[in-house]
Amino acid sequence: MNAKRANWLFLCMILCNLVITTGVQIICQVFWIDMSLATTNFIAEMSMFVPALIFILCTGDRFIDMFPIRKIRLQTALLVPVYLILIMPLCFFANSVTMLFVENTVASISGEILSMSLPLMVGSIGIFAPIVEELCYRGILFHSYKRTGRVVAAIVLSAILFGLMHMNLNQAAYAFLLGLMFAVLVEATGSILPSMIAHMLLNSSQVLMMYWESNGGADLLEEAANYSAEEVQQSLLASIGPLAVIALIGAGIAICLAYYMSKLENRSEYFANILKIKPPVNERGKKMRIVTVPLIFGMGICVALIVVLMFA
Repeated sequence: MNAKRANWLFLCMILCNLVITTGVQIICQVFWIDMSLATTNFIAEMSMFVPALIFILCTGDRFIDMFPIRKIRLQTALLVPVYLILIMPLCFFANSVTMLFVENTVASISGEILSMSLPLMVGSIGIFAPIVEELCYRGILFHSYKRTGRVVAAIVLSAILFGLMHMNLNQAAYAFLLGLMFAVLVEATGSILPSMIAHMLLNSSQVLMMYWESNGGADLLEEAANYSAEEVQQSLLASIGPLAVIALIGAGIAICLAYYMSKLENRSEYFANILKIKPPVNERGKKMRIVTVPLIFGMGICVALIVVLMFA
């Protein structure tokens, strides 16, 4: 799949997601259907994944090329949790900055999550969603953009789209940073399996933390509830500077670790020279276009929704 088709795919994924999820919400309201969070999450993820599968079938691409789930060494797999820990300060930093303007999106639906059983939520949010999202964003879209020969641009663009897909400022910010680091991990290992593992560990840990806070962490929640909005804002502002420094240091070490993993997977020479890769040019001496009108339209829809939700 080339970049132009990938851009059409992103637009279709966004439109399908919006139409289907909105339609389901309307049906539930009209017929008084109480649909569980696990069901709505499944519908939302499949509304993006099914169009992706259809595009692959229509373009004739091989699934192994679009979904490079290649075998990795055990040592590489064991280093993935360490890599995740190193990039977590990036999430904390983005989360703190955006919470100055909007609420924490995951925390806002914690009641719905906690109303379901722990195994179901781990399976839905911690395992199913990361697999689908990695296949779509680090799989199909990233590798389609890579075919332009512009690897860095592919990393950045796939991360931007991954962030925008969440359609809220809070998640979009840290999802963008995670998208960058997950794509780096894919390039270091030549497989989306490590990014899947990291993504599943991240989401599962968030779910487990929620359940722990609702049970054993009740005292902490009660203490946090006593803080005023102004005190919370001051605390966030005070944390941004230190978090930024820690995030940069952690990201730098994570990239070094990614290089070590690339050596384990016999990709160190390629990984070390990613920034030096020169993209091919056409007969006019211009680089292949990676941004087209359908992509701009799809991104515009996401940005518009993010803005609307900010002021809703």
